[in-house]
Amino acid sequence: MTEVYLAGTGVPTPNAQRMGSCVVVVVDGEPILFDCGRGAATQLVKLGLDPWRVENVFLTHHHYDHTIGLPDLLLGSWQMGRDTPLRVFGPAGTKHFVESIFETFRIDIQSRLKKRDGREGTRSLLEALPMEIDEGTVSETPDWTVRAVRVVHLENALGFRIDTKDRSIVFSGDTRPCPALVELAEDADVLVHEVFFSPEMEATGAPFGRRKEFVNPQWGERVRHTKPHEVGVIATQARVKKLVLTHMWSNQDEDRLRELVAANYDGEIVIGRDLMNI
Repeated sequence: MTEVYLAGTGVPTPNAQRMGSCVVVVVDGEPILFDCGRGAATQLVKLGLDPWRVENVFLTHHHYDHTIGLPDLLLGSWQMGRDTPLRVFGPAGTKHFVESIFETFRIDIQSRLKKRDGREGTRSLLEALPMEIDEGTVSETPDWTVRAVRVVHLENALGFRIDTKDRSIVFSGDTRPCPALVELAEDADVLVHEVFFSPEMEATGAPFGRRKEFVNPQWGERVRHTKPHEVGVIATQARVKKLVLTHMWSNQDEDRLRELVAANYDGEIVIGRDLMNI
């Protein structure tokens, strides 16, 4: 059985209603993470999932709003009693990023290891295995397969598709529209796709939580993201059964967002919210 949860649907700007980007696919009880943004470990707990049971994390790219929750997941699950390594799949730079966690938190880790010296019983395992990946099949088990394509955002950014015995889920990561993602998502049960939609920016010149004087007037046109009408086209071209919108820049005017997407897609549209089971 496969279940899909939106652990975080937000963007870099702090938002009390939305944590950082993170989708959780649970396959026969095994949680698999796609991105690990702000608050990911806490969101897992809220969903009733144990962070220490996460063995695989797939990172789309190295913008901090998609990765900043990884140190918390790794160290927090170690404290909980992790007994397996954490495998971290991601584009070039993943090895450096994972290794930097151990260096950044070296004092903390060493102090906790000293406290454990002489303690009897099973010790929890603090180990992360970074795996730098590119396009193609990047991980495969008897229960699931993950494939990746390059998308148009940060250099080497990736979109992912996971196929299980009963469901196929595609996660765009951050991207402008690109043919590779449409091909990856063909006939998928669920497409979780980012969308750039900001009524606040239309009204004030700055998206939610941003100070106008720090936002370039052309920023909205230059963003490396996908607009609502473009998301609808992508979902239609790929013939996906359900479209889930994430990476939300606003909490406002969801009806208009839905209308803009539906102009080019007549399937089921879900506007993502944190902790949603899709």
